[in-house]
Amino acid sequence: MFADHSQRLKSLKTQDVSQTMLEFSAYGKKPPVTNFVRKMQQERCMCNEGLSSLICQMDVAWALVRLCPTRLFEVELISSPTGEQQVSSWTGFNVIIHQSIQMHTTVGYCRMIHGSSTEFSTVYTLMKKIQVIMISLGQSYTVITFELAICIKAKEIQWCQPEEFANTVIRMGSLHIILNYLSLVMEKSMKGQMLLQFLRAEPSEDWLLHLSIIAAMTPHFYAFDIPNYSKWLPVYLSDMNNLPQSHPIAHQEFIYGDHSVNRSGNPISNVSSDMALEESINRDSKTKGGIVGISKESGALERWFLTSHQWEAITTALKYMRHAG
Repeated sequence: MFADHSQRLKSLKTQDVSQTMLEFSAYGKKPPVTNFVRKMQQERCMCNEGLSSLICQMDVAWALVRLCPTRLFEVELISSPTGEQQVSSWTGFNVIIHQSIQMHTTVGYCRMIHGSSTEFSTVYTLMKKIQVIMISLGQSYTVITFELAICIKAKEIQWCQPEEFANTVIRMGSLHIILNYLSLVMEKSMKGQMLLQFLRAEPSEDWLLHLSIIAAMTPHFYAFDIPNYSKWLPVYLSDMNNLPQSHPIAHQEFIYGDHSVNRSGNPISNVSSDMALEESINRDSKTKGGIVGISKESGALERWFLTSHQWEAITTALKYMRHAG
């Protein structure tokens, strides 16, 4: 007798596993935004000159030590017989002077939404699902970080539904801010001092420095006609400077350094949340086993969306176990 293999399945049947998309439209007349009218002090949206000066002095001190490694201010330093530099790099120097204890950040993988990030409905669905997660964890608020294009849509949704998203803090991703500012530095031959200070703000968990440097960068986006950032960075600064009144618990967590992500547990190794996204979820989706090569195959794509958050979480856990061991 011969078995009939004509109906044998070689893969799972295609099924619709996409999550229900909630419809939302922000088109038409925009609601009046009065959150910050006569509520914001001008100096709170300006660069903190005292803080910037202190950071500059620390960088100058490091540079002086590197330039004079054998004798500095009448203090003899150990010299290398081979003439090698004995003073650590910028990161090593800041690790020595950085006193806080680093906490390892857990990166979790949520089920993905199969939809275009440029659509209001997709962003609205995401914000509502994050609220569900927030409630299940017993939190009173949630913080969501977007890159600029999606952040604009999220803010418009929040302005249209202020009561519905009163417990949501929307942040703009630092990675894309610094990349756009870096393009200005390279194209216009500008000084990179603010760039160095911004690069210090995330690894050292300095929230006030983060806000101060963004306030200092904003006029440059105006001067060189970068319309989106020049328009929306003041909105971001206003939101963040208003946190002590609108979301005091979130503000206190940011002061403690929880606005950045530390995946290694080492000092001066924190990155912005959108950078952590690029290093984890986005990286996993674009490498072997990711979405590359199957984006035009609906069946394979649906199955990938169904299981990706699970196997990526398992892979991350195995990597952490290997590193911990």
